Amino acid sequence: MREADTPGIRWLAGLPVPQWRFWYREQKQPGYRDGIDTFVFRITGELSPCALDRALHWVIAGHEALRSKIIRVGERGTRIEVTAPESTPSVLAVHIGEPDEDAPVVRDFVATPFVLPSELPIRALLCTDEAERHLLVVSVHHTAFDGWSAIVLFTELGAAYTRERTGEPAPTRTPTSFRTSWAEQEQLAGPADQDELMRWGRQLVDVPDLPLPHPDTAAAELTVGAVDELWFDLPDNAFRNVGSTTPSIIMLAAWARAVRKYTGADDFAIGVPVSGRGVASSMDTIGCFASAIALRFQRGAHDDPHTDLATAATGLMRAMDFQFMPLEQIIRLDPHRDPRRMPFCQIGFVAQSGASVELALAGAQVEYLHRPKRESSYELTLEVWSGERPSGRLWYRTDILTRDRVEQLRDHWLAELDRCTVATKEAEHARAH
Repeated sequence: MREADTPGIRWLAGLPVPQWRFWYREQKQPGYRDGIDTFVFRITGELSPCALDRALHWVIAGHEALRSKIIRVGERGTRIEVTAPESTPSVLAVHIGEPDEDAPVVRDFVATPFVLPSELPIRALLCTDEAERHLLVVSVHHTAFDGWSAIVLFTELGAAYTRERTGEPAPTRTPTSFRTSWAEQEQLAGPADQDELMRWGRQLVDVPDLPLPHPDTAAAELTVGAVDELWFDLPDNAFRNVGSTTPSIIMLAAWARAVRKYTGADDFAIGVPVSGRGVASSMDTIGCFASAIALRFQRGAHDDPHTDLATAATGLMRAMDFQFMPLEQIIRLDPHRDPRRMPFCQIGFVAQSGASVELALAGAQVEYLHRPKRESSYELTLEVWSGERPSGRLWYRTDILTRDRVEQLRDHWLAELDRCTVATKEAEHARAH
């Protein structure tokens, strides 16, 4: 696929828009932390570094995005250079000793920026000792990766490692192509669909910034600040449908109401992630498909929970239709925004109820270690997890919010969650009668 074949509104500088966002930020702030995903696994038992290296090589060879280098051409253009599968270099470094996630070698590894024009967007470090204790650290740049990709990567890595250990031959396969899958999605949308997409996006023009403290800087670019996180338990029934209303709708509406109560804002937007995978070929493809949409919440005449529930329901439903919304095109219509803040919204909402990252290595026990986010340009996000013990996390910029204020916001949200749940039950009861 040639760059000349990618003129649609979902491409910028020859790159799919989600990929372009992370590439552009990397040009402005090399090594910025929102652009790198790092996964850490504690491993005990017998482990073969050579088999792990071969397994990782097999996975990378099977996904074009992990073998792609992005080279800048002129002021605004790019050129993609794809390494042939058979020429894929090893990306695994092995360090003897210190299988500790806070070891200096691990900190240095995690902090090292990717040089996108000259190296692959994935690297791995294995720290191992004679007591059969190991730490595997894998870093991937977001230009080639998203949350769904993590599931694909580590599922395939575990299966490939098992084959290496048992001597089973690797299956023959055609490498996946992120850009081809993205182009398929572009071709599904005709001119009328693209016009509707832009019309829907224009509802974000002139949405005010939230009255949160400004970053303490006069920078002309998006700022980055240190991040802390507040974990808390959710009610046991938090992830149960109320009639036909999903938990995500109720939680998002409650989040909007909590933010409104906390800030006093009558009009703001909340960012919600979307998978960006709309064709069958994308489901087993590693690449940067994921994006975000911004849902605008405005105070109703009576500040009724039903109004926010309706906004959340409509927004999440339309998110599937408009998950490829090219925010950059909308930003051009709204040039007076504060360049230090995320466009359209300073806050996000993420419901984690799908598959999680797992790595199974034959002959060893593997534990995935949560690695706290250290810094970010995002100011405040609520994440919720389902499971046997539902939990929530508020992660926030410490240069903008203090922990005691975030605790207040958590309490507001839990209270509004109760109110929105009651309002939903009332509405369901009224419909039934």
